[in-house]
Amino acid sequence: MVTCLLAIEYPDEYRKDKNWFKTSVNVKVTNRLSINVPQYSSNADKQTHLYLVPPHTVTKIETNKQTRLKLGYSQQSVFDYSTQSYKYQESSSPIIELVNDEAIKTFDKYGKVTLLVEEGGAFSDQMVMLNVKVTDVYTLSTMRSYDALNLPLGSSLTLPIHLQDEHAHMFAEKISGVGVGIYLSHPKVV
Repeated sequence: MVTCLLAIEYPDEYRKDKNWFKTSVNVKVTNRLSINVPQYSSNADKQTHLYLVPPHTVTKIETNKQTRLKLGYSQQSVFDYSTQSYKYQESSSPIIELVNDEAIKTFDKYGKVTLLVEEGGAFSDQMVMLNVKVTDVYTLSTMRSYDALNLPLGSSLTLPIHLQDEHAHMFAEKISGVGVGIYLSHPKVV
């Protein structure tokens, strides 16, 4: 709701008339700024709320509007040999780099970064905070691979491949720079 209170200064002969006017209008945002953050691969109702990306890659942040990125707070993941575990500490050097205000480039460091994603229009008033985590890919998975069982000989099927971390959280889509190799474990198994 937007309320406007207006006072008009009248000439002397009309000073006794009402000079205050007030009006209110309900404003509804019809197109909210949103970012698709991948979820758990098995449970659609549980969301990770982390935008996972592997090191040494470039990922374009895709939104429903024209946006620009700003770098927020960074924490680097460091292995503590005394406790034999990882801990987070404030990063003294960059974990990621912004590329043309629309993509992120990761380096060889692991950690968490908060990105500010702002609407890029003239009257930009919407902002989203995106939590990015740089971590290793643990496994590759595909959904609905059973569709390949009923294919006739000689046909083909496109199966989307999803990258996951050790907790089955899916990585961001459209990542470039991920090295993938195929190991043939048996000559009759693809």
